[in-house]
Amino acid sequence: MNGFEEKINWEYETFYLDIMRTSKANIFAKSKEIEIKKEIVCVLKNMVRKKGKESPELYEKLSGFDNVLDEAYRYIIDCPKSAESTAELLEKWLTALQ
Repeated sequence: MNGFEEKINWEYETFYLDIMRTSKANIFAKSKEIEIKKEIVCVLKNMVRKKGKESPELYEKLSGFDNVLDEAYRYIIDCPKSAESTAELLEKWLTALQ
C-alpha cells in the first residue's frame, strides 16, 4: 500500500509543479481543480488504507491507472452537480471499480 501512496504523492507533486510553472492568471483559473485534487489525494489515501486491507484487487486496479488523480478528478467533474461531497463521490467511484 505504501507504493500506492507514493504514486498518489508523485502524481500530485507533478500536477503541482506543472501548475506552478504557469502564469498567475492560469493558477487562478485552475484554482477549483487544484482544490479538488488536493481533497482527492487526502480522501484517496484514507480510503485505500481502509479498503486496501479488505479488497487487495481494488488496490491493484488503482495502481494500474496511468494517473489515478486524473481519473478520480474526471469522475467527480463528470458527476451531475449534487450535494455529495468529494469523499462520497470517491466512495461511489471505488465501489464501481470493485
